[in-house]
Amino acid sequence: MPAKNADSSESLRPLRHVRLDSAGQAGQLSQRDASSQAGGAQEGGLRIAYISAGSPELKKAHAIQTLYTARQLAKRHEVMLVYPRTVSTKHTRQLEKEYSRHGVKLKFMRTTSLGPALKSPRLFILDKKIFAKQAAAFAEGWADYVITRDAVVAWVTKPDIFEVHTLEHMLTHGRLSAKHKAIEEAAIRNSKSVAAISQWLFGYCKKLNKRTALVPDAYEPAVFRQTPQAEARAGLGIPKDAKVALYSGLTFREGVEDFVQAAKLLPKVKFYLVGGSDTQVASLKERAAKNVVFTGRVPFEGVPEYLSAADVLVLPYRPSKFNDLFSSPLKLFEYMGMGKPIVATDVGCFKGILTATNAKITKPGTRFIAFGIKQVLSNKAAASRLARNAKKASAKYTYEKRAKALERLLE
Repeated sequence: MPAKNADSSESLRPLRHVRLDSAGQAGQLSQRDASSQAGGAQEGGLRIAYISAGSPELKKAHAIQTLYTARQLAKRHEVMLVYPRTVSTKHTRQLEKEYSRHGVKLKFMRTTSLGPALKSPRLFILDKKIFAKQAAAFAEGWADYVITRDAVVAWVTKPDIFEVHTLEHMLTHGRLSAKHKAIEEAAIRNSKSVAAISQWLFGYCKKLNKRTALVPDAYEPAVFRQTPQAEARAGLGIPKDAKVALYSGLTFREGVEDFVQAAKLLPKVKFYLVGGSDTQVASLKERAAKNVVFTGRVPFEGVPEYLSAADVLVLPYRPSKFNDLFSSPLKLFEYMGMGKPIVATDVGCFKGILTATNAKITKPGTRFIAFGIKQVLSNKAAASRLARNAKKASAKYTYEKRAKALERLLE
């Protein structure tokens, strides 16, 4: 979707693949036109419209991942995150200020905003389609490149990069599944390139679009920095001599119940659950032992302090279609970046990233998770070795590396 340039003698030439040079020129365009295209971008940068049909509120992993990817792209380009307007005007302005702190602009497009409230999946898809058409019209007049992580948006816009995070047709049934499959496969096939976040999705997408790259999720080292354990514990009121196993999440995933039940097998260990929704916390508390601590919601920037206070970080996922085929959990890379020993269950989303050299891999289930935690806590030398190796491996999974991988797809 080329950016418009009515004044140029080459007004019909697509601009989205034209890079601005260090002098502000863009191919054969005039200096005035090149300056207009550059806008507020970094010198030599591009205008990138990053379209998401979700919510920009930083309470979900998808919003955090999108923001921090865009933040890295914004160091070299002008980036506009385009979202549907689903919040109040006052709240919208608050979000714009929050995102501007990261060097990223927000653009809200009006939609019917009825999709999520309607029981009909068909109307939900229609609502997304309306948003996608409005976002596409904006991007055509502003952007050099378009990135999206939503299948309906990709189906409508045929973007430069379609980030594939899941396949709804494999999580639904009947006619709805068939509808999703038609949309998703057309979106993958017709996008100029595809960024798949898991190894399985990479293989699936590669069959439909040869210009597919494996681009997993990531973490931000500037946020997830380890502080001395004693300092973190003092700030959080955790006894300095306690043994602490910890799981964190904006919302809890399948398997967190096994982590809670593992506490009953290790009564001398404190089991911390950081985050989770109010409903999830209330439900788990009913079955939890006395050595389980629920913190409730913690701001994203506050999570590293809890991770720093822990002795071992736990990924207790259960096998599922989503966890084995699609998932690329942010907490995986955040844990690795903290330089703490990790206990993880043997499910698909960790394969190729966690190995026996950088994590204690166990079978899923309460008994196996408890045994893995016990092994890590009882062997400091082995635990330190796992932690060092995980920290070293995390260097490949930063948002800076992720943004550069996306930029390679734009070349």
